[in-house]
Amino acid sequence: MSRNATVEVQRVYVVVKGSGVFPESQLLRVVKATPLPMCFRITGLKPGCKAYVSVVGKDVFRRYGPHSKDMLAEVPERTAAPS
Repeated sequence: MSRNATVEVQRVYVVVKGSGVFPESQLLRVVKATPLPMCFRITGLKPGCKAYVSVVGKDVFRRYGPHSKDMLAEVPERTAAPS
């Protein structure tokens, strides 16, 4: 018998630095777990800010796993449009 249970949902947490959006880690969304790799888009971030994202899985028995390693996503600064 396997000791691992099926992951039901992933809780996505984010800390945004350089934008004043989130002062500390906040739950961004809960997404239904799908086979890996999985991805989603974070919108509404200001140019030049950094978003640190971590994920916590919840299995079908409502047990939560540890936070994943933080991943960094940098939003590029806006550049002038070519003339």
